[in-house]
Amino acid sequence: MDEIYALKHRLEQVLPEVELYVFGSRARGDFYPDSDIDLAVVTPAFEEKDELERYDLIRDDLRDVFGATPVDVVLYTPEEFEEGTEAFLPSVIEDEGIRV
Repeated sequence: MDEIYALKHRLEQVLPEVELYVFGSRARGDFYPDSDIDLAVVTPAFEEKDELERYDLIRDDLRDVFGATPVDVVLYTPEEFEEGTEAFLPSVIEDEGIRV
């Protein structure tokens, strides 16, 4: 979890009102040493940006913090996250995710 807190700190320096969630096996506590890390990043900075532009905003921080550790990340604006809570992935994040 130290890396996740480090990522949160780094993202707070560049993205306004950023929220970071850990979900999946890491949040449930049933992960293996080689399990990936599932993250959701929610920020208004993603508004009017496509998926690649959003990823470009966090790519260097992900690489610097996690190195070669596999990370799956989903990127939402606050509105997308709120409206999507009826959809599968946002509802999983709401149900089992840990807000950092």
